[in-house]
Amino acid sequence: MLARSQKVSKQLFGEILKSGRNFHSPNLSLRLLQSFEGRKVSFVVAKKVADSAVKRNLLKRRGYSIVRKLLPNLRENFSAVFFLKPGVGKLNFKGMKKEIEDILASAGLRVA
Repeated sequence: MLARSQKVSKQLFGEILKSGRNFHSPNLSLRLLQSFEGRKVSFVVAKKVADSAVKRNLLKRRGYSIVRKLLPNLRENFSAVFFLKPGVGKLNFKGMKKEIEDILASAGLRVA
């Protein structure tokens, strides 16, 4: 999990939705906003993706775990929200990691 200080706040979430740039992959969407507050990341899993709260929380925990390991290799000063699509529930951990790495690379956030 990420520390609360590394997650997107409610106020920042609204700004990201309003003026953030979109990036898409088969199972994820990324909304990205340049900011000066450091690196902030959040995951959104709708009920359409997984009916059970247990499954939604599992997908969020997986995402946060992947991003936590990737943070040292990412650029500074951005805020990002990942929206998971219905097909992501069929992916295993490695598949989800690959897709998150690919979408971060296409957004130009990868440094190394």
